[in-house]
Amino acid sequence: MLTLAGIGFDLTPLLRPFYPGREVVSVTASDGTSFAYACKPGPNGETPQAQAERAHAAFEENLDGFADAFVGKIMTDIEEDTPALATGLTLQRDAESWARASAVRLEREFGCIHLG
Repeated sequence: MLTLAGIGFDLTPLLRPFYPGREVVSVTASDGTSFAYACKPGPNGETPQAQAERAHAAFEENLDGFADAFVGKIMTDIEEDTPALATGLTLQRDAESWARASAVRLEREFGCIHLG
C-alpha cells in the first residue's frame, strides 16, 4: 500500500506481471504495518500467503538480531571514540550485506521476494 497525501493506493495489481509464477500477497507485521511479498507455493502445497507469513516472521526475527548488533556497534564505537564517519560507513556496509543475505534466505527457504 502506497500512501500519498493521506490516500492509500494498492499497487499489488501493477506488480503481478513482474513476478510470473508467484503470487503478490500482503502480510501484516507485528507492529501493524503492511508488507508485500511475491511468493511461490510451498513445496508441500502451502499457499503463497502462508509462505509470505512464514517469510515475514523470519524477516522480523532476523531484523531484530541485526538491530541489536547495529546498536551494539554504535555503543562500542562511541566508547572507543571511533570517528562518526567510520562508524556510519561500517554500518552502511553491514546493512547492505544483511539485506542481501536476508533476500537470499527468504527466496531459498520460503520462495518469497520481499517487495517492501
